[in-house]
Amino acid sequence: MSWLGEGDGRPFFAYVASAAPHRPCVPPSFVQGTSAAGARGDSIHLVDWMVGELVDALAAAGELDNTLFLVTSDNGTPMIFPEDGDVANFPPNGPWRGQKADAYEGGHRVPLVCAGPGVPAQASRGEVISLLDLLPTIAEVVGATGVAGDGVAFPLAPEVVEADPERIIGVQAYDGRLVLRSGDRKAIYGSGSGGFSEPVGEPCGPHDPDGQVYDLGNDPAETRNLWGDGERPEVVLHERFSNTTGYAWPTR
Repeated sequence: MSWLGEGDGRPFFAYVASAAPHRPCVPPSFVQGTSAAGARGDSIHLVDWMVGELVDALAAAGELDNTLFLVTSDNGTPMIFPEDGDVANFPPNGPWRGQKADAYEGGHRVPLVCAGPGVPAQASRGEVISLLDLLPTIAEVVGATGVAGDGVAFPLAPEVVEADPERIIGVQAYDGRLVLRSGDRKAIYGSGSGGFSEPVGEPCGPHDPDGQVYDLGNDPAETRNLWGDGERPEVVLHERFSNTTGYAWPTR
């Protein structure tokens, strides 16, 4: 970030992609042993240090109060590598079921921390946001127009948030199966995890018998499969998603 001190005052965008805490977890010596959670925990401390260095550089350049600072991750943590640390006593995905590559919440639910102009300190929000939303959000903040993308801009002030109850967010597990989320309702088009957790299972279509539906509002741990019950949300969500995006089963 030395270029910050040499800047000419023009607006800038910095995308910083850290290799930590991705495997192999090989934290440098100055953070080794700083956590009780093994190599992955130490690697997370490394990321904390990096964020602090970036914040300090922005402050030294006089840009911190005029910068929207975002910290997030692209997926959950794998839990099948004992050399990374003690996942039993230090569950890296918190209370969520599953791990990286899985269709379950542990595979896709990640933190998003925002700080800067228009973001109230200590505020928190609970609606579903996709990383696809970052591009239109940043474009709106800087006043850019004509920015294409599949996401939607989200307001930074939580008191004005009105989540769209009709919005559907689609993701895929490691084996390519579709996962749809709308509000608290989540449909997984396949049996098993579709990823690293056993049983992996097989992908399926919306009318097949082996999928999964969970009500995350009442069952955040994804323990009660509601596939085929009641109003068949797995069919409704799939039809709406297909009509909006052109997605067709089967596809990988």
